[in-house]
Amino acid sequence: MKGSFSLLGIKSPKCALKISSCNIQLFFKILDLVIEKNDDKFAQDIDFGKVFNYLFETVRGLLIYAKEGDFDKLFIEENLVGQLAQVILKCYCEHADYIIKLTSQTVNNKLIANDDKMYDLINYVIGTIKCFT
Repeated sequence: MKGSFSLLGIKSPKCALKISSCNIQLFFKILDLVIEKNDDKFAQDIDFGKVFNYLFETVRGLLIYAKEGDFDKLFIEENLVGQLAQVILKCYCEHADYIIKLTSQTVNNKLIANDDKMYDLINYVIGTIKCFT
């Protein structure tokens, strides 16, 4: 997934949307593994915060493509609308507290939760889906 979140640098929208679909699927597989293991050390070893950032940047790029309006067919072909709905379900409804905990940082012995990024992610997802309604 490294580097593939810079979707706007990809010349072919079809390729960018395929990569986005793969990024989202990979995120779900990694999230499922982290939840299954339920081990903070494991999450740190795979740098879950960075994995979450890839998802975040992917979804942010998708919103830009969705606003264009010319890529509706590609979004449907790649099942991106369904995957974005899964992002809401898994990241917000089912595991929001756990993801916020895993993406938090300790600075000067204070836990800094990055819950704003979670809410921004959900807003990008909702904005993208709204382009199709």
